[in-house]
Amino acid sequence: MPELKANSTTQAISTAERLLYDLGWASLLIVTGVFWLIPDARMPGGSWLIAVGVIILLFTLARLIYRYSISVFAFSAGMIALIAGISSVLGLGLPLFPIALIVIGCSIILVRQLEHGSDSPAEENPLCCR
Repeated sequence: MPELKANSTTQAISTAERLLYDLGWASLLIVTGVFWLIPDARMPGGSWLIAVGVIILLFTLARLIYRYSISVFAFSAGMIALIAGISSVLGLGLPLFPIALIVIGCSIILVRQLEHGSDSPAEENPLCCR
């Protein structure tokens, strides 16, 4: 069977990026298992959400540091989980749906800026914006 080569439409992810991806999932599964073993009465509600949010955001930060692409979905999910967990622990009862919409919108803008810096459309395409 011929070996597939990476081209502009399908690129293989590096071994280091795959390792980071696998470590992220492993961390989420381990934390979830640990929280399921702890009786509910011993942990405040929302603790699992805080842990999951922190893990997702830490691995997103690691992807940023190593200059891998960042998922808007993952970053948004991490922020929403963290906000929901903190809200639950503190008993704030925040309206999560509107907050989620705001977080997703801000995440799209933030991830774009983090991945591309302050590149303007005119710098990327000289025919743009004339």
